[in-house]
Amino acid sequence: MEKIKRWAFDFWYSQTPEDRVIRKSSFYVTIGVFTIIVGIFFMITSHRMPKTYADISGSNQTEIATLKQAAKTNEPVTLILRRTGCGACNNAQSTIVKNVYWHRLTRPNRKFVILDLKRMTNKQLMELAVAVPDVKTKRGIPTPVVANLERSNQRWHAEQISMTDDKQAIKNVFSQIGF
Repeated sequence: MEKIKRWAFDFWYSQTPEDRVIRKSSFYVTIGVFTIIVGIFFMITSHRMPKTYADISGSNQTEIATLKQAAKTNEPVTLILRRTGCGACNNAQSTIVKNVYWHRLTRPNRKFVILDLKRMTNKQLMELAVAVPDVKTKRGIPTPVVANLERSNQRWHAEQISMTDDKQAIKNVFSQIGF
């Protein structure tokens, strides 16, 4: 402790006034640069983090158009199906929203399609079931569904899929998204 006190005393109260000015100036420049770096960091990271499905998705019509456009260009898509009022969807919401947000930042060319099945017409539901047969079960289309889709034979094929609200299974599907 005595060495630290001695160093601090020598730093602030050096023998010559010129040394004192130089040391204090370099100290203030260092503090200024550090403050600017911290300010820039908080400026970049302080934007509003999405918390709900509504924050990361558009209307069903927009999302369906995105899916159709990706089908024309054979681009891979991550499909997320949910239902308003679905308890399992609400349980998985934080995991899905966070992963979609970060993957959109790190993979801006990746398409994400988020559909609310409760707001879709019967015709749209049938088209979805025909276009993406992997998401349909004997009891219909479960929710939540997170699937990485690839296009083959005029249909979407699920490369990885999670049909539960198990957060680890959902994270595994997102971790398989390539660049």
